[in-house]
Amino acid sequence: MRANLPSRFEVRTTLNNRNHEGAYVSLSLITDYKNNYSFLLGPSNEQGEVSILKDEIIEKGRQQLEAALMDYGPIQNVYTGEYSVRVLQKEDLERVIKAYERYQAEKKKSEILKLRDALAQWHEGLRDVVATCDSVEG
Repeated sequence: MRANLPSRFEVRTTLNNRNHEGAYVSLSLITDYKNNYSFLLGPSNEQGEVSILKDEIIEKGRQQLEAALMDYGPIQNVYTGEYSVRVLQKEDLERVIKAYERYQAEKKKSEILKLRDALAQWHEGLRDVVATCDSVEG
């Protein structure tokens, strides 16, 4: 079943029930056609929050669709209303950095620096960071 995109998604990251600054999360929007859309969000602010607006979702979705036309449908037409969110772990950060360096080094230079900083500060205790997400209408 298809659904309208909300006006934004708000993600909150916590560690031991306290706001956690500096986390990166992956927000996946579930579709009813081929692949789901996933978006890298972060780092979270001092309140442990990070969000993405509908217009940003549409634009990033358009970019993913253009890059891999056979793998996606137009996000506004295939989104089911379901989503999931997870905190990126050390291994995830390393993979994202490698991919950005390999395919988009100039375009993603500032993001790469932020991700490297997050990786440098990462420790095993951060495996317990939790992300919750709300979709916000209107």
